[in-house]
Amino acid sequence: KLKKEIALSLAKANDFIGALNVADSIPNFDRGNNLERDFAKEGIAVAMAKSGDVEGALRIVDDLKEKTWAKTNALIAIGEYQADRGDLHGGMQMAAQAADHSPYALWGIATSESRPSG
Repeated sequence: KLKKEIALSLAKANDFIGALNVADSIPNFDRGNNLERDFAKEGIAVAMAKSGDVEGALRIVDDLKEKTWAKTNALIAIGEYQADRGDLHGGMQMAAQAADHSPYALWGIATSESRPSG
């Protein structure tokens, strides 16, 4: 758990290489279909998207195990961020990827349309 917190702190400081190195050192224990390393990488991907590197964030998300909450949460958060910034098309693409695991994805992005951008 400490390594996850370190990785997330590094990501918040925009040290994504350091954050990914720490995350990669986390044992990937399966806890009810959710992998510990993937949860760390979820936070890194979201921080990376918010820093403006959506493509880099999506490369991280692509490596996460399919149909886990880590991957779904990352797609929803990145999609909502894109929609909030005015990229509704990109936001809906993220929602479509996450929708088979969580119907909330579509609702979250759809309601972003009424949010102020910026």
